Amino acid sequence: MADAIEYALMAGRAYQTTREEINWLPDLQSFGWTEFFHVPDPTTASAFSATAGFEAISFQKGKVPLGSASQYFLSHHATSPTH
Repeated sequence: MADAIEYALMAGRAYQTTREEINWLPDLQSFGWTEFFHVPDPTTASAFSATAGFEAISFQKGKVPLGSASQYFLSHHATSPTH
C-alpha cells in the first residue's frame, strides 16, 4: 500500500508539462512503482496535445503483466495556466 509521500509524488507527476524540466518530480521506481502511461507524450500527441490542458499518468506496483496482486494509481489534471 502506498504511503502519503508516494501518493504525493505520483499525483505531482501529472503536472509535468506545466513545469520546467528542472522542477519535474522524480520517478517512483525506487518505491517499486512502474510508470506505464503518460499523456501527453509523443505517441499520444494526435489525441492529447501538450497545449490542451489535460495530463494523466498511471502507475503499477506488483505483478506484471496485470495481476490480482498488483496495485494501480491514476493521476490527472485538466487545467493549465494558459486555459
